[in-house]
Amino acid sequence: FTLFSILAMATSITNPPPLSAGGIHHPNDNSSQTCLTSPPSPSSSSQSSPTTPFCPPFPNNTTLQHYLASIAPPRELICPITQELLRDPVIATDGHTYERNSLITWFEGMGRTRSPVTNSLLEDTSVERLV
Repeated sequence: FTLFSILAMATSITNPPPLSAGGIHHPNDNSSQTCLTSPPSPSSSSQSSPTTPFCPPFPNNTTLQHYLASIAPPRELICPITQELLRDPVIATDGHTYERNSLITWFEGMGRTRSPVTNSLLEDTSVERLV
């Protein structure tokens, strides 16, 4: 990955495409038809358009899992310790990228000397040398 491609991926994650007003586009529908996200309540039925159908956002679990995988951030942008997006990434001597604060806590706060990913003994756990 280049820095540009990583930034582009992070931007697409933090700025997902907007949902249509009042509902979502059905994943199996290539038209512009919008489905309501929940059935209209009896009191609001006179306010909603009679042409807007109610349909579930995902017809089955496979479609839901496919959608979730398509919007999930790449694993390269996730800290192995916190499982959150990297904000201040550093590379440890094991070659893996971590969130700086979580790695400092791992080494200094908890006194660990092993890699959080591989569990191999690390010769250098000094936080001053983190890139």
